[in-house]
Amino acid sequence: WGTWVKTWKPDPIIWHPDKVICFSGWVDVEQALGTCAGMVFPSRGERWLSVGGGNCDSKNPSNPIDVSWNTAKVQKLIDTVKRGGITGYAGIMLDLETSGPGCKVALQLSQGARCGAKLKEDTYGDGPSAALLQEAYAAIKAKGMKVGVTWSYNIPYCMMNAQEIVRGALSDSNVDLISPQMYARGEAFTDAPAWRWNGQPTLGYADYLGAKGSIVPTFKPANGLTDVMEISTDIASQHGVMIDDAVSKGFTDFANSPGCFAFQD
Repeated sequence: WGTWVKTWKPDPIIWHPDKVICFSGWVDVEQALGTCAGMVFPSRGERWLSVGGGNCDSKNPSNPIDVSWNTAKVQKLIDTVKRGGITGYAGIMLDLETSGPGCKVALQLSQGARCGAKLKEDTYGDGPSAALLQEAYAAIKAKGMKVGVTWSYNIPYCMMNAQEIVRGALSDSNVDLISPQMYARGEAFTDAPAWRWNGQPTLGYADYLGAKGSIVPTFKPANGLTDVMEISTDIASQHGVMIDDAVSKGFTDFANSPGCFAFQD
């Protein structure tokens, strides 16, 4: 039972969260740490740092920059963790959505808007391997912190090696929780057609069977809700609907989900 808190709108949105994730959208760990440093967290609940975001580019219209994942950014995260540069957090959530090659291909397929990619193709760099990301998970755990991974729906939508990344995270005992962002209301297990945007094969929720970490999905509250208690009730209801749907489909790992996160646009 937790909540994402955005650095530009730092209001907790559910009642008494057990986990509070500081979300800045920065994939550069120093930027993420600096932006979250001034946040005032609720007195109750674990503090988590999110690294990564949902677009290829920053949303600053006057100076958009590449904010997708690449090898150097993952290595910087590993190095920062190993030298003890991240303190005061119970866990780190890696938001895995876009990488350099995925942004390039999205532009080539005229799907740049889907990935938030507007820069020139040669702006974007390489993409991190699943193995390098697993090095990051291990480094975080070695420092006594928990590890979470998240992406939109069933799979990262603008990463060329999304299959390998998801399979690597699901099978890694260093990953404590997996949080697919299940934003479609009314149908819990909606697959994102990422193959249209990155040209790569995908995988579905059925492939989560046997995940080492707990499945703790993220939901959005219904439009128009502002009261904390109403939002909390709505999020809990979505989690219950998902569990019922998981039982009917035989998705054991989702049926055993111990909780969920809330994220408000």
